[in-house]
Amino acid sequence: MMNLNAQIFSKSSSIWFEKTAVKGTKEAQQTLGFFRARRDGKPWDCGEKAYLCGMKPLIILSLMFSLLGCSPFVRSQGHNTRPKGPVVSYEYSYSTMVRYPGEYYRVERDADGRVCIAWSKQHSPDITVIRGPEDLLDRVAGFVAKYRLYRLKTSYRPRMEILDGDMWYAAIGYEEDSIYSGGSNAWPPEKQSTGIAAINAMIGEVIAASSESDIIARRSHDDR
Repeated sequence: MMNLNAQIFSKSSSIWFEKTAVKGTKEAQQTLGFFRARRDGKPWDCGEKAYLCGMKPLIILSLMFSLLGCSPFVRSQGHNTRPKGPVVSYEYSYSTMVRYPGEYYRVERDADGRVCIAWSKQHSPDITVIRGPEDLLDRVAGFVAKYRLYRLKTSYRPRMEILDGDMWYAAIGYEEDSIYSGGSNAWPPEKQSTGIAAINAMIGEVIAASSESDIIARRSHDDR
């Protein structure tokens, strides 16, 4: 039978991880699943005990940094200020060293003042331009405020050099200022990452609902 102290440790640890690891690192979330799996009362085998002992310092350190809004594995530099006025553009790009680009969005108004979305997905060599809803940039501004994207650092890099991997950037233009952030093999804290993902998902929904008649133009990435 499982030792009483081990049972208490398993239950209390899993509850604590449920409250904190949701906003923590991937390692913490994986460990949360490990604790949940042990709620059945089965004893840990030698391999699991070794995993727990080896990961505990890393998990605790990762959680401490994540609760402070940073990561021990990511080096962030630069800062943005909170811009004033309406959002006039949004641009996002994601690519890998092997394929460029993987995902690209740009929302802005054309010369006639109408909202346009230029987009490309799945490493397509072409950019498709469609009409967008007139309130799209206002919705982008709402996500900026909700997720405080003006707190983004301008650069995110891993503390250890990685020669291959993912690259991304996001740029939000205002009438007199802008917010810019980018990185290679590293991402912002969860709150800001979620905000960027929410904007991209919203744009993706507009694209998915569009039809051939909404297409204004197609061009290459060299012409963007």
